[in-house]
Amino acid sequence: GGGEGGATLWASYVKRSFHVCGHGMGPMMAAGASRTEGCAAQGAVGPFPYAAGTLEVLSMPLARWVVSQPAVVEFVRRARGSGVPSKWDIGEDTVLGMWVHEAPFALTCLHWGWDKIHDLCFLCKDKAQLWKPITTQSVVVHIKGHQANPKNFHDIHRNFTRICSGECLRKHLPFDVPSLADLCSRGNIRQAYSKCTAL
Repeated sequence: GGGEGGATLWASYVKRSFHVCGHGMGPMMAAGASRTEGCAAQGAVGPFPYAAGTLEVLSMPLARWVVSQPAVVEFVRRARGSGVPSKWDIGEDTVLGMWVHEAPFALTCLHWGWDKIHDLCFLCKDKAQLWKPITTQSVVVHIKGHQANPKNFHDIHRNFTRICSGECLRKHLPFDVPSLADLCSRGNIRQAYSKCTAL
């Protein structure tokens, strides 16, 4: 029961070598990248959505299911003993999404939206990135390492308070993709996402 939520990206993952393959912003982009990179031939799982590392939320029933799986325990054991901790550190959000994808339930990672969970920018000149200023839609703002200093933390808190107070704080912000059924009803996603067969 339950599910996973956040701001989603898509990828495939090769368990044997601990690496992300066929990364994309959405299912069709990830499916194309997976074909180009030969992910299936490498034994990859996917493509599947996952909650980007900025905010990864799992329901308690799903979290309990994941940690009780022998395959998950074995994967973690191998990853810890692999001598390549950077592989594990870099793709932990993708791996969590893979485990949710492999769960035998008709659920998927729900996409809350990049307007609600995003990287922080100050000048915001690069419109091609997921960097955004704080708005009334912002819920989680990811501060990059080079931005992490006391002044920025205080300024962000001040801006959140200035931009969104009172009624704004109680506003319901719906998910952009609220369910597996909704996701699978869009465009050609059924062709790219195997979890749609669970419906």
